[in-house]
Amino acid sequence: MGEASVRRAAAADSVAIAEIQLQVWAAGFAEVLPAELLQADPAELAQNWSAMISLGHEQVLLAAENEHIVGFVHAGGRDGAIHILYVRPAWARRGHGGRLFAAAGAQLAAAGAEEGHWWVPETDVATTNFVRSVGWHSHGEARVLDTGAAHLREVHWAGELTQLLGPVHG
Repeated sequence: MGEASVRRAAAADSVAIAEIQLQVWAAGFAEVLPAELLQADPAELAQNWSAMISLGHEQVLLAAENEHIVGFVHAGGRDGAIHILYVRPAWARRGHGGRLFAAAGAQLAAAGAEEGHWWVPETDVATTNFVRSVGWHSHGEARVLDTGAAHLREVHWAGELTQLLGPVHG
C-alpha cells in the first residue's frame, strides 16, 4: 500500500466524490436503487457535492492513497452525524474507511459533538461489523427509506467520538 492520507475536500474534488458514490451504489445497492440513478452522469451528481462543499456548513473529507482519491465521508456539525462514508470497492479493506471515520470523529468532536451517530443499511455487514468493532452500539432503532425502486432498511448506531487517529490536512 502506498501513502495514505485524509484531507478536506474542495469543490474541485466533486467529480471524484460522485464517481465513488456511483461505484459504491452499483456494488452495494443495485438491488434497491433505481437503474436510472445507478447510470447517472457523475458530473450531474458533482454539482450537488460542489455546492455543498462550497457552503462549508458540513465536512466532506477525502481519503487518498498516493495521488488516488479512494473514499470520502460526509459528516455534520454539532449533532455528530455521519451521513455517508464510502470507499471505492477496489480500494476497500486497506484502512481507508477507518481513517475517514477517525477524521470525521475528530471534526465532529471539534465542532462540539459529544457522541456520533450513523444510519447504516441493515444489509451492509462490513459497516455493521466496523461500527461494532469501534464500540458503537445500536438500540434497534431503524428506519425504512423508499428509494423509488425498493425499500432500504437502515439501523441507527451511536457511540463516542474517541477514535481519533490524526489530523486532517488541507
